[in-house]
Amino acid sequence: MRLDDHRFPSGIDEALVMLGLPISEIARRAGLSFETWEEDGLGTARGCWVPIRDGRVVLLRELDHAREHLGATGPVIWVDSEDAMAVGFAVLLKATLDALSLSMQDVGTMPKNQDAWLAQIKEYASQRR
Repeated sequence: MRLDDHRFPSGIDEALVMLGLPISEIARRAGLSFETWEEDGLGTARGCWVPIRDGRVVLLRELDHAREHLGATGPVIWVDSEDAMAVGFAVLLKATLDALSLSMQDVGTMPKNQDAWLAQIKEYASQRR
């Protein structure tokens, strides 16, 4: 699925976790292809949509700027806020890691408090309605 072919239905994307491997390695393991483009002010970016179970889709996006200047260890997994509220952090993370043929050992950074992460998403979503 090309990047232009999909948008998160809610219009609100949330960072789930940062992975600890470069997107090229993840794509190789999972048999995915990714697109490369330029992000204004951030340089080269790479990413792809990843279908997960139940028909949900997540975005995998890696920025060179983040890797070179901010200590990023790999791409960030972005999820639709409605999916986060519907199934929660743990379910989305497990489904995404399964789809990517990865394990928890491949996660670089994740929220320390998943309940606070979800509460923040719910609060933001309620303010937008």
